[in-house]
Amino acid sequence: MDRNGKQHERNPFHRVEKWTNNLYYSPAWLADAGVVLQLGHGGGECPSHRQYTSGDSWEDEDNWTSDEEDDNDIEATAAAHSRSADGSRPAAATYTGNQTVMVIVDTTGIHRIPVWWCGCEGAPSEEMQLLDMALYPASHRRVKSCFTFRVLDDFLLDNLDTFPDQVPNRYQELLRVSRQWGHMKDMMRHGFGYPGRARPGPGDLTFFCAACPQPGVNLPPEWKEDENQLIYTRGFMMDGNSSAEHLKMRRPANDVAISDGTGFMVGEGRYKAHLKVAKEVKSKSSCNNHKAVNLANADRHKLEATGIGATACPRHGCFLPHAVVDFQKGERQMNMDYSFSQALGRNMENIQRVILLYDINCQYGVHLRQRFTESPYLHMPRRLEIVQGIGLFHVHGHQDACFMRYSPTFIPGAGLVDGEILETLWSSLNKVSGSTRGMATSHRKEVLNRHMNDWNWKKMINIGKQMSIAADILLIHHAIQLPCCRPTAVTAVCLIAIDAAVDGTLHDLRSVPALRKKYTANLPLMEDVTTSYNAMVASADPEMIQAWTVQMEEAQWKQLTDVKAMDVFDIRTDRAPSRANIQLSLTDKETQHGLQRGTIAWLSQGIKVQEAVSLAAHVRSLPKSPTTEQKIDLLNRRKRLQTRVDAHEGKKSRYIVIEDNDEDDNEKDVDDNLGEEWDAVEPDDVFWAAPARASGNAIRLAERVAITLPSTLGHARCEALNIQQLAAQELKLREGQANDTLHQIRICLGQKSFLFRTSIRSAHSQHNKTRAWGDVNAVDRTLQHHTRVYSKAQKAMVSLGAPEHF
Repeated sequence: MDRNGKQHERNPFHRVEKWTNNLYYSPAWLADAGVVLQLGHGGGECPSHRQYTSGDSWEDEDNWTSDEEDDNDIEATAAAHSRSADGSRPAAATYTGNQTVMVIVDTTGIHRIPVWWCGCEGAPSEEMQLLDMALYPASHRRVKSCFTFRVLDDFLLDNLDTFPDQVPNRYQELLRVSRQWGHMKDMMRHGFGYPGRARPGPGDLTFFCAACPQPGVNLPPEWKEDENQLIYTRGFMMDGNSSAEHLKMRRPANDVAISDGTGFMVGEGRYKAHLKVAKEVKSKSSCNNHKAVNLANADRHKLEATGIGATACPRHGCFLPHAVVDFQKGERQMNMDYSFSQALGRNMENIQRVILLYDINCQYGVHLRQRFTESPYLHMPRRLEIVQGIGLFHVHGHQDACFMRYSPTFIPGAGLVDGEILETLWSSLNKVSGSTRGMATSHRKEVLNRHMNDWNWKKMINIGKQMSIAADILLIHHAIQLPCCRPTAVTAVCLIAIDAAVDGTLHDLRSVPALRKKYTANLPLMEDVTTSYNAMVASADPEMIQAWTVQMEEAQWKQLTDVKAMDVFDIRTDRAPSRANIQLSLTDKETQHGLQRGTIAWLSQGIKVQEAVSLAAHVRSLPKSPTTEQKIDLLNRRKRLQTRVDAHEGKKSRYIVIEDNDEDDNEKDVDDNLGEEWDAVEPDDVFWAAPARASGNAIRLAERVAITLPSTLGHARCEALNIQQLAAQELKLREGQANDTLHQIRICLGQKSFLFRTSIRSAHSQHNKTRAWGDVNAVDRTLQHHTRVYSKAQKAMVSLGAPEHF
């Protein structure tokens, strides 16, 4: 490589290499050699080059960053430089004192090159300086990107109408040759390109995870004598992808398979034989309404495959070789059984324990062993322990009991894993699913194999930078056995590497810089966690800890045969009885308390009508001069409320006998000040005077009429009317009403806090702030309504004789 860059000043867009570590050449960029693009002097150096001095300010919102964002970008910038160190991509654009690092697109690639502007007196404009160097700017203000004339000419030439007709069409030949070439490269890469070598078997032309425990690959010879067998637990995660569809071929006889079964997609013959003998189970989900279960038998006649299913290692995210299957009628158990069976046959000698994570394991795992026993094409080691789990995202869509029974949090050996890593793999694979949808069957499988193999290869060469590996090594190095955080499977190679690093015997850690950095950063954090955990243990009763430990170990041991044993982890808190539950209980005992049938329903109806205090709040929020539409809406709402009031009042004579002189005393308004502390707008006296019901000479409004209930009469009146039993029933209903309202208030407060953390604090533009505050105000209005209802319930309970602090 030209170290001083002088030879390339006139050719700044060359792709070069540099000698690295005295071992090999690696791709590099001319900017690393000091090449600078000089403007204004035909490529020569300007005697008075200047900094970027455009008079236009940074008005583009995308280019603005706050000081906080600049601080947060330090780590990202370091990561970008580490990625560019191997020459795979240039470093991010920067603006220094005397130069601008500009993105320039050429036929040789995309370059980031420092640019020096001409600062001489009478120098042409910046656009003219770029055009003089055959560079066309992408914008006319704060130029950051340019295209060379060469690449623009090629683009226009490639789009001319007459050009394709002059070139022979060899696309089909290119496809055929590319398939053959790719297969030859795979054969050579995996050692099958030599004469006399046997043909590759299932999954032999693939890369797999370098960290999952595999006897004979990455485990020491004496691993079976290790007392801590948890670290040798194999993890599998299964999932389906309905986006990777495949159309039926018009001429299937023309399909030619080059590498059937040697990659990640399973071999065609044995898989189809399994599907013929497998029993099709049409079942509805007994948990929640899971889409994967209910659509498992959905048939789409135009598709040969409605999707694919795969098995991967849940911690490191590598596809299992020869374990990706096609769906014929949705995500059926018979499809996933074959995928799991093939995964169990991959370097599993003498492995006795497996953790299987699947979104619908509460349904899939019920008859798993029975299905494997009945099929001649499925294989499972006889004494294999299979611990079933559900990913932390999907488990919350199940019934509450599934969390304790299947969450990885409660599975020893699972570690801190979410069990959803295949979702991230699908997002990458779905980028090519659209292209493979109409391919030939074999060609589609080869393309999918190649992309999955590339994913595994990148995982393998970058595994030293994985956070999960750093966490595993840190846990094992400190030999910490916390009940909530058990060490998981890590290769002996990584253990030896980190031990050597700690002992100072490994001098070159450049291959695992992220691992070294995270290990060092987590050492003090681990000490804090250990101290806090020990303090918590010391504060508890030793006998209680011993009892809990026995309960935990017993539940985890029984989990293999009865997942209900894990219910011991369920912390059950008795929720306060709701009004509906109390109403149901009181209705069944009406006659026992000497009440007429329908009494409880009548009391409950009156309480619901009283909850319409939101109408009064709505009236107070209206402007002093409401529009005609607002008046019509208010009259309609008052009419509906009045209908409910009349229905309730029409039945009161069945349950409460009030003399005529008491009727006038009962005709009084509700408390106008109820919830007024929440309202910022004063009511309009004229508008409030709109009549809803007339009683004698008095004008009444529906939202201000007192509903006849024992709480309206008061404790003393109830005793005088001998309706103490009726008052006692209302008191119980009011208690349920208060419980329900407090629950809703807690939900609103939690939602409001969530919006402040996720929306308000992260909103920088006025548009986002307006929308965020709109959401907060909507929640706040709901909170105000429940607060008014609770205040009304508390006031009614006090009126019925309950203590004021009740």
